Amino acid sequence: MLYTYPQPTRQPRYRCITHMHSYASTSDASPLLPVINSAMSQIIGTDASHLQWSESLITLHHLESILAGGYGDIDLLCLTDHKNLRSHILPPEQIELAVRWPHMIMGAEVTTNMLDTATGQWLRSPEVLLYGPARQRLSAGGESYWGLEQKDLDDLYAYCVPEGAPEADIFKVMEFAEERGFAWALAHPLDANDLELQQVLPILARARAIEVLNGGFPRRSAMHLAAYAEVHNAVVTEDFPQFTSATLSTEQQDLLATIKKYACGRIIPLGGSDAHVSNYDRTVTWVTPNGQANELSAPQAFLKGLRSNGKPVATFEPEGRSASTVGTYREAWTVVQTMLRNNRNLMSVQQTTKAFVVGANIVRDRITTYFNGQKRLVHQAQQLDLPGIAAITKQQPVKQKIAV
Repeated sequence: MLYTYPQPTRQPRYRCITHMHSYASTSDASPLLPVINSAMSQIIGTDASHLQWSESLITLHHLESILAGGYGDIDLLCLTDHKNLRSHILPPEQIELAVRWPHMIMGAEVTTNMLDTATGQWLRSPEVLLYGPARQRLSAGGESYWGLEQKDLDDLYAYCVPEGAPEADIFKVMEFAEERGFAWALAHPLDANDLELQQVLPILARARAIEVLNGGFPRRSAMHLAAYAEVHNAVVTEDFPQFTSATLSTEQQDLLATIKKYACGRIIPLGGSDAHVSNYDRTVTWVTPNGQANELSAPQAFLKGLRSNGKPVATFEPEGRSASTVGTYREAWTVVQTMLRNNRNLMSVQQTTKAFVVGANIVRDRITTYFNGQKRLVHQAQQLDLPGIAAITKQQPVKQKIAV
């Protein structure tokens, strides 16, 4: 059955889930696969690659219920499962879901790396949320839907993975998205990567949109990302003033120069729930079409808004909450417990018990690594004083909510 999407009769304001996972964020797409396979192989005494697990507990039934309004009013759902070089398949049943529900976008969260030219090492860099072009695609059955096609991801991995790189190059992925005319954004760029702030800033400067508020990580990075968006958007205006070295430090002047050099336009702020278990709409983005764009549906306003180069097509306002430290651990541990229960028939009781202990240690180590990386980047951002630069460049106090 094809569900129709109601057309707005007056000024619409759309409540959008812009970042969410499902069962299709499989083990093969997880950076934890080598660690977990090695640990489980030691526990069961043989290769553990046959064990089936995912980083998300959200099923196709959950997705259908969310789209049907079973968990509250949602005008747009962007499904963004993890994709990497090992695993970048779009499940056909999810494309069929996008065909049935015209307010769903079939997206992806692409794992990326960046080459550290000083060491020659590839480092984990911010993930990229890909949403596809501002036009509908055709399914294998010839029916229309919004989002990515399988060929898009196949082409991306053919083009964006340099020889010797473990994953797609962050700069090539951004270039690919621009060349294809895709709507895209950086996912929580101050969280879950191995870069220093001076390596992240040229990436931010090239972005069209940044997830400034993420529901899966503590809020400590949100203020600095929001402040960066303020600074970026001030710099790209035609009447941006010049500041003397007495006003800004050398590092702050370098930041403004980086933005001027690489910016393709204004930064659009997004808020994404990054849900893997529940709380699907704990963080959302409100999208309001501007002016004559009032007739646009939620997918059109979102996609065209992210691609607009001239007069903004829509206003984007992130809203919601971030995760607490305890909440992040609890959600990850819930996934581990469920996946071990799903595989218990393949292990003895003793092996299962040991796997619970090992799983808890892996969760603790991985989340601690993520949080320490976030703290490091936030500390560097504090030293750069992004809120202070934003206040100076705009000659007014820094706003807590951004509309672009």
